[in-house]
Amino acid sequence: MVELGIDSNDPVALTADLGFKDTWHVAGGAQHRLHGPWLLNMGVAYDSGFQDSSSITPALPANSAWRFGFGVENDARTGFAWAVSVEYVYGGTLDVNRSNAVPVAAGGRGNLVGSFDGVGMYFVAATFSWRL
Repeated sequence: MVELGIDSNDPVALTADLGFKDTWHVAGGAQHRLHGPWLLNMGVAYDSGFQDSSSITPALPANSAWRFGFGVENDARTGFAWAVSVEYVYGGTLDVNRSNAVPVAAGGRGNLVGSFDGVGMYFVAATFSWRL
């Protein structure tokens, strides 16, 4: 969904400034060799927000986030390894406040005010590798 509207039979050009900001990312991690072929991986990261935190666009309900990851790898034999990992991304509460200057009776879309509470996502990955 794109927040965009055209009310013309002959539009020449249209530009929309969504107000996205530059972002930065920082991360740290560690590995620990357990016994034998087992390797433990863990990490934490932070992504800065690219939208004004008081008014997130409903087309892209995301902003700053903390990431926490954990995984285990097993070198099963020479040339073959497998791994499983889990990551949790926590985005907090995302507020939406979109107002329309045109009343609904006159063809406007109305206002959208609310929040996405406790935004979070899980990622799970499994990998296999063969080395020649």
